[in-house]
Amino acid sequence: MKKIIVVHLIPLLKRLKDGYLVNAYLEAGFELEYWDLGPFYKPSVKFSDELNEPYVIKFNNLDEVEQRLREIDKKQAVFFVQFHEIWYYRHLYRMLARHNCYMARININPPEFQPSLREVNFRGFFYHVLRWGVAQTYLYYKKLHNYKTYSHYFGVSDTSINSINQRYYGVKINEPDYEVSINRPDYENYLSLKDDPHRILEGKYILFVDPFFPCHPEDVGLSKENPVAKAYRIRMRSFFDWVEKRFQMPIVIAAHPSAIYEDNELGNRNLIKYKTAELVKDAEMVLLHQSNSNVFAILFDKPVVFLTTKELNRYPHLANKISGMAGFFNKKVYDLDQCSYENIEFSKVEPSLRKKYMYTYVTTPQTENRWNKDIVIEEFNRIFKLLEAC
Repeated sequence: MKKIIVVHLIPLLKRLKDGYLVNAYLEAGFELEYWDLGPFYKPSVKFSDELNEPYVIKFNNLDEVEQRLREIDKKQAVFFVQFHEIWYYRHLYRMLARHNCYMARININPPEFQPSLREVNFRGFFYHVLRWGVAQTYLYYKKLHNYKTYSHYFGVSDTSINSINQRYYGVKINEPDYEVSINRPDYENYLSLKDDPHRILEGKYILFVDPFFPCHPEDVGLSKENPVAKAYRIRMRSFFDWVEKRFQMPIVIAAHPSAIYEDNELGNRNLIKYKTAELVKDAEMVLLHQSNSNVFAILFDKPVVFLTTKELNRYPHLANKISGMAGFFNKKVYDLDQCSYENIEFSKVEPSLRKKYMYTYVTTPQTENRWNKDIVIEEFNRIFKLLEAC
């Protein structure tokens, strides 16, 4: 029976299950396996919202992966490998290639800007030079061992934007045989909600899209007792208090799916998980740091403000995400430790920039009226015909 195998670094989460179209594969009659290599590559990373499904398989080392590969009919399987193709994962990619696995990649959260060396400090410059060297080393390694990785690429943007090596360092590690345009899953969520009159909350409110900083297990991963976490939350509570007084509306928190809040860390406020799109739809204004869910504020055309703090600025990869997205929209980033709150202004994105963003990072003219599940399953059926003909 035809099988879809998703290979990932982290456990199966609801957002991944939805984004990777797991239910659509099962409904179409495909078998499914989700290979979680987190216990091997990232043993210390834990998620509070991990899903337990019968098709999830956890691996503790690459020997276990290879044993499982020997048991699979490669002409009846497509491998969605959701790893960046970098030096650290070279042994896994080479193993999959050695077993003649047909590899694909689906990008559900494309990067939203291309950092340049002008955006990094002196220390960051040498970090990028080092990473460029590592990327070149991996390219040489790959040519030396003569193997190909993913043949199919599904995404909104092309691989020049979505390949971490090509985007940051100009190194083309892999050129897929087929590039298939899809929508960002958030776009389909937006389409299903934009005309829905139902509201989660009555009355006016201002929404904060929470990235669970600095405790997000993939980004920084600090404990809530860490001094950085405490200082950040004190600053945010103070700012939220001011906003509520200034605008006479409550702040509502669209809590990150992995967030754990137990002691009113962000104040005595309404925290709601798994409903970010619905909450953005009916919000009067939206407060943003760095989050994949920022896209909803743009799609629903809300007045926004981009915010940072000295704690966030300690982590350049996060600060760059904020400044990069704000810069795309010609928006200012307000540093809550340096600016006067009185000078903070909410505003909508200019229509021309919103349209440019939509057709660069969210959807395409070819896919905006189609559903991802139809595009991807149609392509899978074509792939399996190719495999059977080999």
